Amino acid sequence: MLSKESAPVHVTCSKVSYIKSHVHKTKLIPRFQGTFMIIRYLLLVSLALVLSACSIYPRTPEAQAAYHAKQAVSAISKDNCTNAVVHVDSALSRATGEGKISEVMNSNPALLACYLDLLETASRQITNPAHANTTHERIIKAASAGFLPAAQAHALHEQLNITVAEGNRSRAIAFDLGDDLGYFPALQQPEHQTLMMRQTIRNLQNPEYQPRSVSQLIAYAGQQPIGSETRQYIENQLPNLNIRRDEIAAVSPLFPDFAAKRLREITAEVYLLLVQGDRLLEDDLILLMNEHIRGIAWRSAPEPGVITLEIERVRHNEQQSPEALQSVYYSEEPLFLSSAFHSRHQNVLYMHEVRTGAFEIDYGYVVRARRNGEEIHDKVLRGKVQNQYTRCQSVQIHHLFGTAMPAHSGISYSAQAQCRGNEPTGFEPLREEILMLLVDEVLSIPEIKRVHALN
Repeated sequence: MLSKESAPVHVTCSKVSYIKSHVHKTKLIPRFQGTFMIIRYLLLVSLALVLSACSIYPRTPEAQAAYHAKQAVSAISKDNCTNAVVHVDSALSRATGEGKISEVMNSNPALLACYLDLLETASRQITNPAHANTTHERIIKAASAGFLPAAQAHALHEQLNITVAEGNRSRAIAFDLGDDLGYFPALQQPEHQTLMMRQTIRNLQNPEYQPRSVSQLIAYAGQQPIGSETRQYIENQLPNLNIRRDEIAAVSPLFPDFAAKRLREITAEVYLLLVQGDRLLEDDLILLMNEHIRGIAWRSAPEPGVITLEIERVRHNEQQSPEALQSVYYSEEPLFLSSAFHSRHQNVLYMHEVRTGAFEIDYGYVVRARRNGEEIHDKVLRGKVQNQYTRCQSVQIHHLFGTAMPAHSGISYSAQAQCRGNEPTGFEPLREEILMLLVDEVLSIPEIKRVHALN
């Protein structure tokens, strides 16, 4: 998907501290104690390094501004102009940042030259609308901080407007009507508005492009005289713009005939006929179809043009297998029992119980669809869905002399495989699984699939 911006992901120092505290508290499995100690050591060292950086970075905006100003000076002393600019921008975005940066600029000609050269270059070499806005904001902040004279700031703005206008004219900078244009007076001229209108239409013709500037395009059309060539051109392009259901409201006031026609195109009118089912099944099916299928409008009776969706429940048998209980004995040391404990309990056997069972539904459904008396879909769905589960319990220590005592620990490593089955869930998840199979089948009906894609 094309997008004009993406959101950064942040990991806070408090989260790192939380992780470190829990690593310290982690209990080690005796059998793998040496390996785990090495892993834990390396992890703690890594977290300590991260936290050391956290401890260096100040907490208040004022202190952060001072920190970034200092880092900017450090970067320029190493001839790293790119890094210096990053720190200058960071300082200017914080409280007291303008004052801090103004001080270091006045005492550091190399840093001042680096930043002013960036502004001069950027004002002539804009690559996209976001870059143009960023450059404008940098000029404003530099002038506000006092290290960019007003006359020079005015000249940079003039140059930036020229670059933006030339880029929009040549399509090297692809502005559309949804971009923030307030900074650039040149783009308010009719010539550029027309160019951006056409670029907006090109963007909307790509169904993957984001954000979609439909409301801005319609607002622009509304500014044109009724019957004008521009307004007619926009109306003629509407069928090619992938107008979606949530965009119909923006289009409807100006182009009601197109909006009504488009709404019919992206809507499938459906009457649901449930055979051998009950009201609860009908409600659940409609709820799931509304969640997973876009564009369905439900009707209360079959009418011309309406799809009659018939779902017949032929078979639905629910069965729970009786639980089977098995006692497992072994001489291996249970998980998490310390070696010291084990040495005090020689000549013992360990035991746990394994309970197994299953829930199963044997189902059969027929999904049919008709419109205007013509059958457009007929499919049989049949099969079984299961939830087999395994539970381990009652871990005990059995002495060879006949006594037994509970072991408050896990089971042995070799026996863990027996206890990795699913938890018992009952029939409800299995019923939902069958309903989703029905929803998927409904979505395969050509007309419903087409409408779903258009929405």
